[in-house]
Amino acid sequence: LDSSGPAGMLRVYLAGAFLTALCCALWKGFLLAWCKAAVPGFSLRHYFREYWSRIYPMLWATASESLAAPLNLYLVKKHYPQIWPEVRRFVVGVGAFLDINGTMICTIVLTTVVAGLLGIPLSWAQLALCVPLVFLIGFGVPGIPGELLLFALPLVQLLDLSGPASGAFLGIFLGLQLGLPDSFRTGTNSTDSCPLALLLNKIYARRHAGDKRPDDTEI
Repeated sequence: LDSSGPAGMLRVYLAGAFLTALCCALWKGFLLAWCKAAVPGFSLRHYFREYWSRIYPMLWATASESLAAPLNLYLVKKHYPQIWPEVRRFVVGVGAFLDINGTMICTIVLTTVVAGLLGIPLSWAQLALCVPLVFLIGFGVPGIPGELLLFALPLVQLLDLSGPASGAFLGIFLGLQLGLPDSFRTGTNSTDSCPLALLLNKIYARRHAGDKRPDDTEI
């Protein structure tokens, strides 16, 4: 990565942002392919036209999973009524805070970008350790813009940085995570809730096949 010149950091920022977007798109494709294969009647056209296109712009603009949670619950209820109410409320409601697939992707991408920019050697083992680190910290993340701020210092400790290197890593990481990367990771986090709810609903409905389905009178 070349950060020299007036537009150098802009190029680095855009590289981190669109690499995050690409990795999130690859993950989303895998998840939707899994849902398509496992859930009878699941339509990619219906998912993108009726669900994804109605919530993703809001997620992308606000970078807030919490703010979009009511709309997410409503859209999943409206367009996927086959999902049992308790499954929908759990997966979509709790997922506004604990669904951090996009956050893990963004953290690993930006860690790699910043380390490469600063010439910090980064092993595959350190990258792999980022996954449980992000997952555990994610339990305390409120689902708001710029929440990768909470991951920065633990990442510095994980990479065993000290002195000027730690300060440089923190400053660049915190700057790069705002804006586009934040929007792409948030959109992935929240829109994963729909296919994940469909996958869990298949298991739940099978295990409760003999039970009477409750009336769904609430969002």
